[in-house]
Amino acid sequence: MSGSKRSIYLINPRFQLKVSAYVCLCILVLSVIYPIAIWEIFTVISQAISKSHPSLPNIIEKKMNFVIMILIIWETVFILLAFIICIFISHRIAGPMYKLQQYLSDIKEGKEQGDLHFRKGDYFREIASSVNETFNAIRERNAKDFAYLDEIGNYLDKVADKIPHEDQAKLFDIKGKLECIQSRFNLR
Repeated sequence: MSGSKRSIYLINPRFQLKVSAYVCLCILVLSVIYPIAIWEIFTVISQAISKSHPSLPNIIEKKMNFVIMILIIWETVFILLAFIICIFISHRIAGPMYKLQQYLSDIKEGKEQGDLHFRKGDYFREIASSVNETFNAIRERNAKDFAYLDEIGNYLDKVADKIPHEDQAKLFDIKGKLECIQSRFNLR
């Protein structure tokens, strides 16, 4: 499933929309400087020209309004484009985190899990490797522990015949509990 495409881009809408909104807000705050600077330039030019050519300030004001309107339209398009790009980028973050959450939830519910894989191009692929290495180490330790529990179970079977009948029930109870532990981990 590591090569599969996700068609839903808002995997974690709260996170993705929040990040996108913050980025767009930063862009908006930083880009407000340009219209203000252009407004100031046009105002200074208009005042300087108005002394020698009284009819030109009206023409300059019309041009200034046109340029400011174009800048506002460009900034709006730029911010919308930045928002969409942020959704796509955050998708590559939210997707792996969602998959990791599902993977861990399945393990918690006792569902057998293989290795965790993220899609090519997803961020945090090293987390999948770390999770896989961690669970493989746990599985190896559990396998060794359960081999030892098997030895204990076999030993209990051998000594059961040598102890008094009233104590055998305790041994079989202990052996049953050991088998129960092993069966929970699907290693037997």
